[in-house]
Amino acid sequence: MTGLFASIEAMVPALRRYAVAMLSDQGEADEVVQACLADAVGRLRAPRNEAELRARLFAYVYRQLTTRLRPRRPRCPSSSARTPRGPTTSTELTGALGQLPLEQRSVIFLISVEDLSYAAVAKVMGMPITAVMSLLAAGRERLRQSMGGSGTSGSPGRVP
Repeated sequence: MTGLFASIEAMVPALRRYAVAMLSDQGEADEVVQACLADAVGRLRAPRNEAELRARLFAYVYRQLTTRLRPRRPRCPSSSARTPRGPTTSTELTGALGQLPLEQRSVIFLISVEDLSYAAVAKVMGMPITAVMSLLAAGRERLRQSMGGSGTSGSPGRVP
């Protein structure tokens, strides 16, 4: 059991990073992670492996996030002072990410930052892998559009 607690403790920085990226508020992110850890300890059973534990903990955080964010819109403001052809700043990217729905932000973050597989993200979010792939493609396209880039998918006459 001590090994399980050590594994959970080692995951806290990644869980916090995910919560902060989704909420943009460190205090609220810490509350989400604390609730996640309470859920994890309350439902404690040894996972088969580290990947299963990782997916389960991210799923707890995702459930907390959906509970907190569904009633309201994303709070990250988009940058209106950017130049269309200028270099992208991290503030612009953060603003663009903040405009995405929680599901798209979560998929992009968990795959791109936390390096989870499509199957693990599907387990975290409780949806089929095809839905994860669709959310990832739609999220990337919306980011390209909001960052002033031209979309690469679809035909030239296609209206999103």
